[in-house]
Amino acid sequence: NRDDIFNEAKKTLSVELINRLDDFLVFKNFTLNEITIILDKHLKKLIKHLKTSFKINLSIDQKVVDILAKNIYNKKMGARPIEKEIQNKIQKIISNLIIKEKAPNKFLFTTEHLKSNDN
Repeated sequence: NRDDIFNEAKKTLSVELINRLDDFLVFKNFTLNEITIILDKHLKKLIKHLKTSFKINLSIDQKVVDILAKNIYNKKMGARPIEKEIQNKIQKIISNLIIKEKAPNKFLFTTEHLKSNDN
């Protein structure tokens, strides 16, 4: 509760700093389901970008989303690793295809693509 947090802060922070604080915000850790929801939003943004910029209709297998969410899920990190995971696991492959001019108009990203990316 708020009073417990305030009392803990008094033990470690100076009185001057405590007096400058307006309030305390307590954040709870994301659940795996919440990470999946945030990941879905980021993936939709990527899908839209590829469609408008490169005319690529990207679909992502739900198994891929589940694997990425489990890789990302870390109670201490929250949602911070999402962008990096998308870049390393999905964008890297698609970018290489675009550079090589081998990107198909319709592209289904599957677990096989994740496996090939790990090599």
